Amino acid sequence: MRLLYLLLIFVVIFMTLYESKADAISEADPGRIIKIVFILLYIHILTCFFLFCLYYNSVVYSRGDHYHSE
Repeated sequence: MRLLYLLLIFVVIFMTLYESKADAISEADPGRIIKIVFILLYIHILTCFFLFCLYYNSVVYSRGDHYHSE
C-alpha cells in the first residue's frame, strides 16, 4: 500500500512538473505555483484520510468490535 501511495505521489509530481515546464515556455504565472501546491496538499490530505480509514477498518474488524454487542 505504501508503494502505491509513493507511486501516486511521483506520478502527480511528474505530471505537475511536466505541465508547468510546458506552460513556463509560453507564459510565467506566479499564482500557478500556489495553485499546484494547494492541489498537491489536497491530494495528500485525501490520500492520508483514505489510508487512515483502511487502517481503522482493518484494526476494528481484526478485533471483532464491528458487531456492536451490548
